[in-house]
Amino acid sequence: MTIGAQLYSVRSSAQTPQGIRDTFRRVREMGYESVQVSGLGKIEPEALRDISQEFSLPIVCTHVDPRRLREEPAQVAAEHRIFGCRNIGISAMPEQYRGSLDGCRQFVRDYAPVAALLEEQGMHLCYHNHAFEFAPVDGACSFDLLLALCPSWPIILDTYWLVYAGADLPAYIERLAGRLECVHLKDMRSLPQGEMCAIGDGAMDFQAIVRQLRAAGTQHFLVEQDNADESGQPFALMQRSLLALKKLQWEA
Repeated sequence: MTIGAQLYSVRSSAQTPQGIRDTFRRVREMGYESVQVSGLGKIEPEALRDISQEFSLPIVCTHVDPRRLREEPAQVAAEHRIFGCRNIGISAMPEQYRGSLDGCRQFVRDYAPVAALLEEQGMHLCYHNHAFEFAPVDGACSFDLLLALCPSWPIILDTYWLVYAGADLPAYIERLAGRLECVHLKDMRSLPQGEMCAIGDGAMDFQAIVRQLRAAGTQHFLVEQDNADESGQPFALMQRSLLALKKLQWEA
């Protein structure tokens, strides 16, 4: 198991190849053990592989533009093979599919071929939730429909957004056991819909959350704070979160 850094949290520092290298170095020096690639600037997959290897920071998952996944899934898979990542994530359901259960069904129909191609390559199409998936749609929950229609898709569970939506986080962790290899950890200043903050500065019980996730089979606990980059001190906030997790007597 690893504690990883979701690099979207420090994205403004990682918009050039040199910036990406410096970002890997800084998160490694903090003590992070893996990364998720998301929000980075353009870089060749070979260069990304070399940086990952230089700092012993495996890339355990990514977020890829949903349009690109549909248009060139084989190329996406080839690039991920180069830098050694098997979990390819959709950061959110594109806007055109939201707002109805039929839209959710169409999303699954459109991306099922992508998922099948990636599985043939030994990779996985993963879905990352926000809060909108839990809002009532046509008298039901689109996230529950998505889970039912895509029972083989791993879920990059976002702890903050699930709580923000008013959903039962422990119940979903139990339900998704075995599908949660990579999870986003982010804290909430105050319940039930407070702003994002560094882990330990908020009201979420991460000792209980991490304990349950470990039992559910989570392998990569990825620290993310969407608003860290705008704070002017994203690396300090990421360091604060890491230290808070270690105080929970983390055992990697």
